[in-house]
Amino acid sequence: PLFAFWNLAKRLIELNLLFTRSLREKNYLLYVATLKVTVPYFFFDHPNYVRWLSVHIRDLDALPDRCPSVYTEFMQGKFVISLKGIPFTGIPLDQANEFNIKKVKVCDDESLFTINTRQITDTKVTELIRSLESIGQQQYQNFVEEQFVSRNKSVEDPIKHNGLAMFSTPVQAKQATKSKLCLLYSKSDNKLFSRLYIGCEARGAVLDEFFKHENHAFPPALSDVGELRLGTKSGIVQCLVDIVDETVVIPFGHPFADSKVMKGSVLVHMIKTKTGKTFGQYARDDFSEYIRKQFDDDTQQIDIIFDVYKPDSLKNSTREKRGKTSYKSRIEERTPVPKKWQNFLHDSENKEQLFRLLANKMRFWNTWTLMPEITHTFLELLTPSHELNEKHFNLLERFVIFLYEKTSGKIDINKLRKRMFTQKTANMERLPPTKAALREQIKRAHLQSQCWSNSHLPVITQLNPADYEWKLVEGVWCPHWTDLPQASAACCNSC
Repeated sequence: PLFAFWNLAKRLIELNLLFTRSLREKNYLLYVATLKVTVPYFFFDHPNYVRWLSVHIRDLDALPDRCPSVYTEFMQGKFVISLKGIPFTGIPLDQANEFNIKKVKVCDDESLFTINTRQITDTKVTELIRSLESIGQQQYQNFVEEQFVSRNKSVEDPIKHNGLAMFSTPVQAKQATKSKLCLLYSKSDNKLFSRLYIGCEARGAVLDEFFKHENHAFPPALSDVGELRLGTKSGIVQCLVDIVDETVVIPFGHPFADSKVMKGSVLVHMIKTKTGKTFGQYARDDFSEYIRKQFDDDTQQIDIIFDVYKPDSLKNSTREKRGKTSYKSRIEERTPVPKKWQNFLHDSENKEQLFRLLANKMRFWNTWTLMPEITHTFLELLTPSHELNEKHFNLLERFVIFLYEKTSGKIDINKLRKRMFTQKTANMERLPPTKAALREQIKRAHLQSQCWSNSHLPVITQLNPADYEWKLVEGVWCPHWTDLPQASAACCNSC
């Protein structure tokens, strides 16, 4: 009986793998054959599966005679959907539909964006969708009135194209070219200024007073068609080089530099990624990897400074000049990196979201650099048979506090929870764990580290999970979260 049991289990696993293979490889015959072999097992505890799978199999068997065209398409693998055309990625139609529904459900704002690229559409597209039906209805009524009722136009007259904004329309401000504006303002200035001058002179006015005033609200000598004239960074580089003593300049990458300061926005422009990666992969494989390579034996600290794009910043006019065409995107770890990287970086909101993602990815690593003494604790936890003591708990608690608030002066994580809840956020998922729960989690992490550190030994000592805050419930190991009661019970007891 023991052999029969394991042979049956092996058979069921093989059927499951064959069914999955038929979907991934788009093998229709294997799909039908696997269903016929699998359906008898459903009679034991899945009556609904038996009922409708039997109908499904009967329909599939009748396809060659009743719907040969559908049967031909299914034989070509079109009974499943392939993800992005990649081999061995076929999934059933209902599963693909669930994937699309899930993508829509994760939307947490009112922005309209494309599902695959996460590109946010222009506000004109949103307004168009709301008024699309009324616009079409009005144009239809006008067409009927002009062509059929009043007969002012022929039916064959060309119909004007709407030129409405679409999902792929980039955000681009329509404005006249600078050369045309300069020419227009120049002609207007000369004529108006000449007339004013002649008028003042004819009236005997004091011309010195006349020339104290500008002809425009913006002075042409200081403005560039209404915008502040700006210099270029490259224009002052040589001036700075001339006044700096080269003997005291430490070049970048000098082996004796114990700390480095980098500008995050420059790194983003410099560190490009391959097309097809997601932002999560970019942060992990490209950005973080580049930062790690900057550490050496002497460099113990790297500070990365990211820009903050405030709406009332004086630098907004400069940013508007740098990029005329851009589009907004929802920056998430699974969002694909856009092909036009520079156009993506033209938008300030895109960069701010990207900087926030990169900063969060670097949070654990940055916290580690703030507490170099935690390294010794991590190494001790990996040492076989090493026991945790109060010093380890206190250091790890302080480390977790820094993860939530780098500048926190709190040394008790419960007090940090209180301050964050009353002053920052009421979202419980954003609060750190309690001190009691954190201690239990540290013990469970210690068990896992012991398993890893002993994995290379020929004879491994079995550890009892019950000693590391796991409890056996009906034969299943479950985590023991905390010894303290829930907040509701504690509140009732204290009242």
